[in-house]
Amino acid sequence: MRTLHTEKAVDLYNGAVACYWRGDLPDVLEMLKNAVDPASIILRARAFRRLEQDMQTVASLERHRSASWEDRFKAEALVTAASALTRLNRIAEAKLSLEGAWRHSLGCHSVGLNLELLNCESLIHFAAQDLESTKKFARLALAAANNASSLRYFVPLESSKALALEHLALVAAASGSYRKQAAYAEAAIDTLERGATFDAWRHVFILETLSSTLREIDLEGNARFVAQRVDRVGPGTSLQGARVNILRSMCHRQLLLARNQSARDGLNGIADLPAKTPIRIQAILDGVLVNEERALSPKSVEALDRAERLSSQITWKDVGECRLVLLTLARELSRVSTKRARRALQTYEAISTPLTPTLLANFNSRRSAEEAHAWGFVFRAEGQKEQAVAKLQEAFEAYDAVGYRWRATLAAVELAELTGSQYFGNFAMKEADVRPNSWLARRVHLSRIRVARGG
Repeated sequence: MRTLHTEKAVDLYNGAVACYWRGDLPDVLEMLKNAVDPASIILRARAFRRLEQDMQTVASLERHRSASWEDRFKAEALVTAASALTRLNRIAEAKLSLEGAWRHSLGCHSVGLNLELLNCESLIHFAAQDLESTKKFARLALAAANNASSLRYFVPLESSKALALEHLALVAAASGSYRKQAAYAEAAIDTLERGATFDAWRHVFILETLSSTLREIDLEGNARFVAQRVDRVGPGTSLQGARVNILRSMCHRQLLLARNQSARDGLNGIADLPAKTPIRIQAILDGVLVNEERALSPKSVEALDRAERLSSQITWKDVGECRLVLLTLARELSRVSTKRARRALQTYEAISTPLTPTLLANFNSRRSAEEAHAWGFVFRAEGQKEQAVAKLQEAFEAYDAVGYRWRATLAAVELAELTGSQYFGNFAMKEADVRPNSWLARRVHLSRIRVARGG
């Protein structure tokens, strides 16, 4: 017989589940903070995981997991822990946790649980940069999901299928196959939108990842796909930062194609929207970057001052991948003060917490290219020509190798001015010709570069 107490507990859990799928993750934590049943404990850990509070995910499960739990709960807890451990770069522990989850899953006969385990296998291999194994397990998960008609499991079928597609998209992006990445990502989003239970957080997360790629790569049709869906992002409290980041990426992309005052205004407005401070800083720096004049305007200098003030309010060791904004800050500050630029770089280099290994920035020298690019600007501003050329060439080669053309162009302009190389000058001019009405073209044409055609 259900008591009033158990009815309240069930109602509370069901309310937390609704918040979880809607993207109100802090509400999940608040609603379940005193819960002691296994389903609630695991849901709370899942919320921590989506909030990127991976240490709390692991600690919460270690503290509350009980030997008396049924195997299905033990398996679900262990796979949730394995996912968090992977993001923490504790790969050996993640593998052990996942092995335990597989053992406890044997008697459960749960397709949904097996899908989650296969997707976790795929994630672990991606973190280890084993792309072939990542694809293998993602495809196994996708095949199993396609053969299942419905699930009696916490994670909906459509969410498991979308996650497998997301992993295939990440493999494609890491390999430089951006059209394949976009195709997989769009298929994942379409799958989520057809689900009976809409996973709002995963939906916006995949959109955010895709928009970040579109900021770097010219894929017009895929950009329209994102633009059509960004307004569908729900009001969930944990979704708004990602929504702002998507808008930032799309505004920047529009300005790479042509002069667009609404996109410029959009970047300026993002700095005042509800989002993580590093995202607001990045929007400010994007606004400075797309300045079409050779010298910084007083308005741009004022914006840099604001970005630097905001950066001083952040405990950078706790922000994860957002730390990369410090490199952009250093690069732009080098145009007004090498001392301030070095201070930003020193803050970046003092962060001892490793980046999560599942970030695309860790693949194919993307992150080291950003580091080299920032140092190249600082060395040039300090008059250290040899060091500047070495760092800028390192950045150029890495950007060019992964197809990040506008970033490669910025490095090429600096190299052409420093060395007089017509190779770098021609590269920059050709990219300007592709985007004749963009801020990038204006930057190239205002630069002091020599090109073979007599520019």
